[in-house]
Amino acid sequence: MNLRRLGPEYYDRLPIYPPGKPIEETAREFGLAEDQIAKLASNENVLGPSPKAVAAIQAALPKLNLYPDGSAFYLKEALCRRYSNYGVTFDHLLPANGTNEVIELLMKSILQPDEKIAVWTPTFIIYELCCRSNGRQVVHVPMDPDFTYGVDAMIQAIESDPKIKMVFLANPNNPTGSWVGADWMGEFIQRLPSDIVFILDEAYKEFVRAENQADGISIALGRPRTLTMRTFSKAYGLAGIRVGYGIGDRDMVALLNKARAPFNCNSLAQAAAVGALEDEEFLVASRELVENQLPALRRGLEGFGVKTWDSQTNFLLGDFQQPFDPLFPKFLEEGVILRPMTGYGLPTFARVNIGTEANHHRLWAACEKILG
Repeated sequence: MNLRRLGPEYYDRLPIYPPGKPIEETAREFGLAEDQIAKLASNENVLGPSPKAVAAIQAALPKLNLYPDGSAFYLKEALCRRYSNYGVTFDHLLPANGTNEVIELLMKSILQPDEKIAVWTPTFIIYELCCRSNGRQVVHVPMDPDFTYGVDAMIQAIESDPKIKMVFLANPNNPTGSWVGADWMGEFIQRLPSDIVFILDEAYKEFVRAENQADGISIALGRPRTLTMRTFSKAYGLAGIRVGYGIGDRDMVALLNKARAPFNCNSLAQAAAVGALEDEEFLVASRELVENQLPALRRGLEGFGVKTWDSQTNFLLGDFQQPFDPLFPKFLEEGVILRPMTGYGLPTFARVNIGTEANHHRLWAACEKILG
């Protein structure tokens, strides 16, 4: 029997996003206790969630019978306080169900069917998946061999393809940890055609320690057709509740608001985000943990022959100098979850995030056994 095709044809070629393997699944599969597993795959905050965010969630529980505030008034108010020195107003803000939702909204509301996005690669794979799931095309611009961003390469790509409408730049970048400073950004903005929509992803901004940092909010407020995205998943430890936001051009935010679903940011997420923004002590602790532990993690990995690169995030990209996919289950057997990078075109690489001291001890024991 011939049945009408279910779904658009381009979905046949669309891969499914592979998240980091959960602790619970690893425990079931390998017969391990959950507290014996070091999950170092998803760039999560090993300090847990912000205590003030947890308290805010608990206070909001009795009102779960009510719909959320569709305007996210108190979250916007808290963000305006946080960024008062920029003159951020409600009209500049787009609270969302994680930055993934912001990316989806950008694809749905801005790109025409024949228009494209351009990304440096390797980078956060969700840009491509969201683009392709909406039937749009992606132009890949390879990063330089040292995983730095090339201005010339991107500008040449834009000039050679008039269908490119939008450019994504993750700063710092996932999965490489690369970042750009104010001078690089100034040159790129100056050379970027004014009709190109420019999207900055600053999910790891709170971890940046470098001097002369590029200021995404100033860029987003100062250039039309520009938006920067930030999240509560990383530095604030709220990955499980899904809350992020965009800041940028009022006209673009207004357009994205037309495309978003009602009540897109749930009550607990809004409460948690407001609480987290008030928890400066936790934010400082998160930053200090990364600053203190990242050099030790890098030394440890390189001691086992894993090549790493400078990072301004809470993770490292490592080249294990051999195909990593066969190594992945061996690490799982030892209770260590890493993130293979084959899907990013890096078959010998894995991503490793900061863990607790106990996590790192388990990682070193596994490396000793597997890598020798």
